[in-house]
Formats: sequence, structure tokens, C-alpha cells
Amino acid sequence: MDNGHRKRLRDKYLNQGFLGFYHDYEKLEFLLTFTIFQKDVKPIAKNLIETFITIEGVLKADAKELKKINGLGEISICFLKFIADLNSDIFKTHSKINTITMNNKNEVIAYLKNEIGFEDRENFIVLYLNSANQLLNNKDLESDVLFKGTLDRSAIYPREIIKKIFEQYEAIEENIQGKIMNKLENKEIILDKQMKKIIDEAFRYKAKSVIISHNHPSGNINPSKADIDITKNMKKILNMVDIRLLDHIIVTKEAYFSFLEEGLLEF
Repeated sequence: MDNGHRKRLRDKYLNQGFLGFYHDYEKLEFLLTFTIFQKDVKPIAKNLIETFITIEGVLKADAKELKKINGLGEISICFLKFIADLNSDIFKTHSKINTITMNNKNEVIAYLKNEIGFEDRENFIVLYLNSANQLLNNKDLESDVLFKGTLDRSAIYPREIIKKIFEQYEAIEENIQGKIMNKLENKEIILDKQMKKIIDEAFRYKAKSVIISHNHPSGNINPSKADIDITKNMKKILNMVDIRLLDHIIVTKEAYFSFLEEGLLEF
């Protein structure tokens, strides 16, 4: 790549901004000019898009996968990963300063994809919301503990669950306690340690509703039987304490699956 072409890329950006780059590979091409010198970076940029589909996919890609791209060295990989981490950090800083409102599907999906969509292992996240659907906080959990096996599971009576929560939160009004206790049935439900943690956090944040989500690193968005069972159990438990389960969303790099949209919360 000659210096004239590099200067034209710089001038295009300075004069037209980000919109000056029509194709995604042009944006990456411009980015790579800062780490790769005396070399045409357009083929590298095009190869990155062909391999990882989107710029987001490139930035979120594992360093080991990026090393497979011909012409992409350690410095360039470090630079791309730094840009990705910087963007994520800005997003999280914005989240702390400005309350995120989850009032439409696109906001929720964008948030979840940024948090866990590109992870190479399965993660589980809970969004705690107030009555205005504003995000109070989120809690990451190990989904392999939540979704697999029965190692940490025990059968507990619902009344016992609520009494233990009330012991921790004595400030809860007595009439609310009575309303909840009257709803409970004398039958066992399965509650593992992670579910206890979700309920505990929901009370701590005084959440009115929650959205649960996990990612499928395989790219397959279809829910497993375990995913469906855990959702049914979760909704049943949350209903007992007057907290709505708004949705369970499975996310991947490129897609999502909503239990609400597919009618799987109607049980």
C-alpha cells in the first residue's frame, strides 16, 4: 500500500467521518494502517471480514483465531483486542453513569450480546429491573452449575425458602409477607444454590422483574430441554415472591432466541 492511498484513507475519515467508509473492510483497512507499515492491508481486512463476518466479530474474536489470518501479527492483534476492550469498557462506564432502560427488544439484545454473546464458554446472566424496566444491576453466574447435573441441588419447601429470605430482609412489610406466604403451596420444588442467589439478589435490589440469559458458544440458538426446565422452575419460584420473569434469552454471536417471543413462558 503506497503512502498516497494511506493519506486518502486518512483524509476520507477526517472529512467524512465514519460514514466515509462504505464497506466494513474499509474501516478495518484504515485501522490496520496504524499497526502494519509498508504493506497492502486491504487483503488482510477483507480476509478478516470473510472469516468473522462483522467488525464486531473481528474485535471479539479470540487471539488464537486471529493469528490464523495471514499477515496479521502480534502487534496488530494486540491493537484489535485493545480496541474491543476499550469499547466494552466505555459501554460499561456509560452503564454506570446512565441508567440503562430495557424498554425494547433491541436494547436488551444489544446489551446481552456485548456482555456474553461472543464468549467462548457458556455464561449465565441475570438482569434485575425496577418497575420502569431500568437495569438495577446484573449478576454473572456459572451456567454449567445452573444447567447441568444435580450436584448442588436440593428439594426445599417454598415456605422454607421465603422464611429464610424474610430473615435476611426484616424491612419487608408484614402485609407483603402475608400476601406471598398465602400463595405458596405445600409441595417441593427444586432449588439449587444459583437459584437461591438469584432470589437473594432480586430482593437486595428490590427488583420488580428479571430477565435471564445465557449464551450458546456453538452458535445453535435452540433451547435444550434443560434450558426449558430451568425456565419453568425459575418462573414458578419468582412468581412466589411477586417478581416477574420477563424473558429468557439465548444469545450467540449473530442471533438470539427469546422464550417470550416463542411462547415458551406461557406455562
